[in-house]
Order: sequence, then C-alpha cells, then structure tokens
Amino acid sequence: MIDDYRVAAVKTGMLPSLEVIDETARLIAENDLQNIVVDPVVRSTSGFDLIDEAALRSLIERLFPLSDLITPNIPEAERIARIAINDESDVERAASAMNAMGARNVLIKGGHFGENRDAGRVARDFLFIGDKLHVLDGEYIETTSTHGTGCTLAAAITANLALGRDLFEAVRISKEFVAGGIRNAPGLGRGNSPIRV
Repeated sequence: MIDDYRVAAVKTGMLPSLEVIDETARLIAENDLQNIVVDPVVRSTSGFDLIDEAALRSLIERLFPLSDLITPNIPEAERIARIAINDESDVERAASAMNAMGARNVLIKGGHFGENRDAGRVARDFLFIGDKLHVLDGEYIETTSTHGTGCTLAAAITANLALGRDLFEAVRISKEFVAGGIRNAPGLGRGNSPIRV
C-alpha cells in the first residue's frame, strides 16, 4: 500500500510484541511517513500491563522519536513515566518525562483522572505541544458507554492531521467528536458499551 498511495498520516494502537513494534518503526522510518500518532496501549484501564518491559522499551526508544503525538491515558502515562499521577503537577512531570524519552508532543487523556469528576464534572485532557501546556476542558458525560474512546480519539486526531489541520486544532476537533459519540451512544449490553461514531 505504501508503494501505491501517498500515506498522509499513521496511527498505531495495540502493538503486542517487541517484533511488531520494531517492524512498525522500521516501516515508518524507511518510508519517511508523516503525521504519526502513537496511542501507547500498554496498560488496561483496570491496571493490567498489556505488553512486557522489552516491548515497552522498544515502543519508547523506537516509536516515540518518530511520533508527532503520543496519546496515553493516565494509567498508561503512569507506567511509561514510572510515576503515580494524583494531580495536575504529576501530569506535567509525566509529560516532561515522556518529552525526555523522545516524544515531541504529548496528549494525556484525563478520562481516568479522579479529580475531573469532582471539579464541576469536567472532562479534562492535557495537551503538551513541546513544553507548552494546553488544557482542554469538555463536558463530562455520566455513562458506561465509553468503550473505544481512546482509540477513537487517536484515530480522529490522525484523520484531522491528514486533512492538514495543526496539532491543537486536530486535538480540539477530535475531542468534540468523541464527546458527541459518547453523548449519542446506543447503550448496548450490560458492560462498557461502545460510543457511536
């Protein structure tokens, strides 16, 4: 496909092994692909590690420097930065640690951030463009229809970058898109159901 089409943007998601991560990094670097969004799916919301330490090290060393944006949620940011995140100063320390690991820009998704729920029901995400923090607040929607929100957000950001939008606008528009998907979710099943996209 890379030989047939101009690839405008790339999003990575769950990369389960060292070999898969290394091959992904090789393809991105050798083809000089642009607008790379790395969604580092390394820890489940319930706290289980999804990739081993060797794979995590490769993800950081090989993919972070190639990325235009990484999009960890709070549990993922804690594992990557190796710090507990309890408040906004911890968020800033985690982003700074990831910058030092080679990530130029970091979006820490605050959906798992406990204080958000108590602070006026705000869904707060933290976008670091370089070392400059942009706080993006949105409506907090009380629901169990949140399955796939992180993946959908990263994919929407990637699509907006492919359309030529700058990083801040790509993230802002995508956050609004995901909020609409949560608000209009069909409420399927008994567990965490998917959003509507």
